[in-house]
Amino acid sequence: MSTLFLAKLACDLLPLRVVPSLVFSTICYFMTGLQRNFGKFIIFLLTIFMANVFGSAMCFFIAASIPVFGKISRKITNLSLKISMNYSRFLLFFSRGINRPRSCFCYYDGI
Repeated sequence: MSTLFLAKLACDLLPLRVVPSLVFSTICYFMTGLQRNFGKFIIFLLTIFMANVFGSAMCFFIAASIPVFGKISRKITNLSLKISMNYSRFLLFFSRGINRPRSCFCYYDGI
């Protein structure tokens, strides 16, 4: 194994991608009242993890492909992330079969 791969694994993938995805998925999955099934939770966790990895890879690609990082690259990265968040269909619509718990204080009605 190369040293770059080990350093990337130890310093980027584990603390910045796996741990936040695991914490976010654990909190949000049960707070939104989704099915309490371990297999479906793993699918949800992998979906959140892959979205996180894709977002960081897209930011790395834009930063590496545009030499002027100060103004143009940040604007393009911000625009591309907002477009992908709008059209990724990660919104939860509670009226379409997902039972909302009665103690849910973070109800989102959708667009």
